[in-house]
Amino acid sequence: MPNFVDADIERIAQAVALATHKAFVIDARVRFEVTMLSETPMTPDAFYQRFLVMLHAHGFVTVRVGKLIEIMPASDIP
Repeated sequence: MPNFVDADIERIAQAVALATHKAFVIDARVRFEVTMLSETPMTPDAFYQRFLVMLHAHGFVTVRVGKLIEIMPASDIP
């Protein structure tokens, strides 16, 4: 897993997509920067799980739409 310092969420999503072969669509309202560091290597699945936790902590969720995974504000989910 690459380390990120003050990285835009889109940059991290691109790295997760590359590692996991998942395709993301990011809602225009999903904007934040984050630092994500790991002292040890992570599996692609662990990287994805950490990404999901980070999104949730910032108020965002993922929703599968066909083969795509959309990232959106949690407030959009009824």
